[in-house]
Amino acid sequence: MATAPAAIPAPTPLAAVPQPATESPEQLPVGKLLAWGDQHDDPAVQDQAARARAALAGLRQRYAADRELAAITNEAEQLEKRLAELRAREQELAPAKP
Repeated sequence: MATAPAAIPAPTPLAAVPQPATESPEQLPVGKLLAWGDQHDDPAVQDQAARARAALAGLRQRYAADRELAAITNEAEQLEKRLAELRAREQELAPAKP
C-alpha cells in the first residue's frame, strides 16, 4: 500500500508575514506613517494619526498663507518703489510754478 504524500501547507500571503524594518522611524515618509497609523488595531494610534493629519493640514495652510503674504509684501515694495520713481520723474517734467 502506498502512503499518502504529506500535505503541503499553503503559502502564507506576503502581507501577513511581518517584514523586517528597513527604514528607521525618522526616515519613514509621513504619508506612509499616517497610513500605518490609520490601519493600526489600537484606536489610540488611529486617533494619533488623525490628529497628526489635521496638524499637518494646518501647517500646510499656514505655510501657503505665509508664502503668499511674503509675495504680496515683495510686490507692494516694488510697486511703491516704482511709484516713487514715477512721481520723481513727474516733478522733473512739471513746469516750474512762479
